Amino acid sequence: MSKTINLIIGVLIGVVFLGIMADSLFNNTNTVDVADGSLGTIANGTTYSLLGEVVTGTASFSNGSVTISDGNYTLDEDAGTIYYGDVDLTYVGDSLYGTYTYYPVGYVKGSTSRIIIGLIMVFIAIGFVLGIMKSTGTSK
Repeated sequence: MSKTINLIIGVLIGVVFLGIMADSLFNNTNTVDVADGSLGTIANGTTYSLLGEVVTGTASFSNGSVTISDGNYTLDEDAGTIYYGDVDLTYVGDSLYGTYTYYPVGYVKGSTSRIIIGLIMVFIAIGFVLGIMKSTGTSK
C-alpha cells in the first residue's frame, strides 16, 4: 500500500515540477514570431513599441495591404521600437501592422546555454524516474 502511495505522490510531484520547468524552459529558449501584429494608427513622428526585448532577423511593416518602405521608419532592434518619421504622408491615418521575430523577456541568447538548459530538464526527469523506482522498490 505504501509503495502505491509513494508512486502516486512521486508521479504527481514529478509532473507538476516538470510542467512548470518546461514552461519556463520554453519561454527562455524560443523566439516568438509575430505576423501582422497591430501596432496602432500611423502618425508622423510617433514611436511604436514592439513586443519583447530585441527584434531579430528581418522585420517588415505595412498598412494592411501595402508594405511600407524602410525609408519611412527607423527600427531600433535593441529597444524594440519603430519610429515613423516625417517622411511620407501617404500612410498617415492608416493602421500599422508589423511582422517580426523577437526574443521574449528572459531569453537565453547563447546557443550552448540553451542546450545545457535542455539537458538539465532531461537529467531532472531521469532523477524523478529513478527516485520513484527506488521508493517503490522496483530498483535495488
